[in-house]
Amino acid sequence: MKTQGTHVYVVDNTGSDPVVNKFQCPTGVTGLLSGSTDEIDVTCLDANSRAFELGLSDQGELSIPFIFEPTAASHRALFDLVQSKTATQIAICLSDGTNAPTLDSDGLMVAPATRTSFIFSGLIKNPPLDFAGNEVIRGTMAVRVSGAVAIKFLDGTTKTLG
Repeated sequence: MKTQGTHVYVVDNTGSDPVVNKFQCPTGVTGLLSGSTDEIDVTCLDANSRAFELGLSDQGELSIPFIFEPTAASHRALFDLVQSKTATQIAICLSDGTNAPTLDSDGLMVAPATRTSFIFSGLIKNPPLDFAGNEVIRGTMAVRVSGAVAIKFLDGTTKTLG
């Protein structure tokens, strides 16, 4: 599947009503599902080898580099979200469709039925901006995933990791 046509959506929950913003000009996504799961040692003293069970999952942190445009509503909202220090919902929708996610009556993001999507909550950290000669201004949105990641497939099935 080509990455061209992938869209990133972020819920701006800093105003009176939450709004789904298509994030302008992301140039990649790195680290989605890169977290780990704790191992709990359940070895008894009289055992001949160690035994483990899986513990809590940590979905990790991801980076979304982008070309900064100060007039873009989604970039302005990014700084509002950083300032609010509250988790928000993010969707990464793949290129197998074009519909955007929506919000339900509780303000929760709903994946479009016509494209593969990853939806999760996360804390957005300060996005560093890079300035170089003969170049555009580039930034990186760093997101600390908080909770599970839901993957909605085209056939309607959903898998939840974490």
